[in-house]
Amino acid sequence: MDLKTYMKENGMSVAKLSRTTYIPYTTLGDLVAGRTDVDDVGAGVVHGLAKALGVTMDGLYEMAKELPPLPKLKKGWRLRLRDNRYYIAHDGGEEFLCALDHANGPFIKDIAEGHIRNYESERRAETWQEWAL
Repeated sequence: MDLKTYMKENGMSVAKLSRTTYIPYTTLGDLVAGRTDVDDVGAGVVHGLAKALGVTMDGLYEMAKELPPLPKLKKGWRLRLRDNRYYIAHDGGEEFLCALDHANGPFIKDIAEGHIRNYESERRAETWQEWAL
């Protein structure tokens, strides 16, 4: 289970944890959202957060490293994760979308939806070009 899901299932919010642990809200928010890697925060932050969540530091580390479930996309499209890379699949096949990392992980749905919009726009342009001939 990823950190965000664990917190949600246990009725915890970033704001509440920030108040009880004295860890800055932005630090916690970035960690929970995956914008900051758990490897990039100090041991004091990991210890304080683990204590507040009632888990071990190792348990917190594993939760922070676990990926959230892949988002659902519009009908006919799906995301796949293979070899630390995201792929987008549709009726026309499957292609590389982007690498798995903490910079794009929180935005993977937006990245995929942008790809779908571009793909559909290109298909419409091809249809118009065929029609114009």
